[in-house]
Amino acid sequence: MSELVADDLPKNNGMLRGLHIQAAAPSTAPTPTAPNADPRFLDALVLEYIDGHNWKVVNEFIYQTDVDHLSRIVVPACFLTDFASVPKLLWNIMPPTGTYGKAAVIHDYLYRTPKQASKDDADSVFLEAMKALGVGWWTRNTMYQGVHRFGGSSYKGGL
Repeated sequence: MSELVADDLPKNNGMLRGLHIQAAAPSTAPTPTAPNADPRFLDALVLEYIDGHNWKVVNEFIYQTDVDHLSRIVVPACFLTDFASVPKLLWNIMPPTGTYGKAAVIHDYLYRTPKQASKDDADSVFLEAMKALGVGWWTRNTMYQGVHRFGGSSYKGGL
């Protein structure tokens, strides 16, 4: 497998823009681009497609936050993510992957990994990371309110 940049893959409504993905190499593999220009994201997000719903983080992915005591969030290699848990009915207007994809991976990690962050802190990091990625106000706040109000059953952080 070789590294591809999502911008070089079919757009699927633009849902994969800005993400690095592991996939079978085409006859001439494109050159990967630099990680997100925002200095909070310290690494490129490199993923391997698993099963139509889940993706595996290939290399450690680090995000620098100002939220509470968290400071530096390290998503380890081999962590599985499904990006944003948006009900399928809403995928046409808010797909699971979008400009908020990197923020969703960080949020998944904080929600699924014990003793990393409280639910409120994880939700605040999600909001902060979406803002850092340039996600528009309406989308950013809709996503945040969705996880903040309805994400409790998915939170496994244990703080």
